[in-house]
Amino acid sequence: MSHSSNNSILVIGVDSHFCYLMRRYVVESAHPLLFSAPDEQAVIAVAMSEKPALIVMEAGPFSIYSRTILPGLRSNKFTACIPVVVCSWQGETDGQSSARADIHLQMPVLYGDFLQVLSRLGI
Repeated sequence: MSHSSNNSILVIGVDSHFCYLMRRYVVESAHPLLFSAPDEQAVIAVAMSEKPALIVMEAGPFSIYSRTILPGLRSNKFTACIPVVVCSWQGETDGQSSARADIHLQMPVLYGDFLQVLSRLGI
């Protein structure tokens, strides 16, 4: 369960289709939406200042997200407790990100799957 008093959801991605879909899902689920540039320092800064209840991240086997941003979030004492959902066409992106993400969703992500994640995490 998320320890944040804020119920916003931070979306990180570069693919316009992924970002559009996540925007719709977050808005339809009545949660405030946050976006961040796919840059480790920008993501950590937004996460620290906004304290989202959840971070949803687009990732893939060649994506920098699973190699830099996710470890950066987990190693920061202010962001380590924020649940992270990694969305990938490959399922689990790699062993390293598998150990650091709270939940993996296979793309395309369905709205029902998104709602199940929110319920599972108590958001």
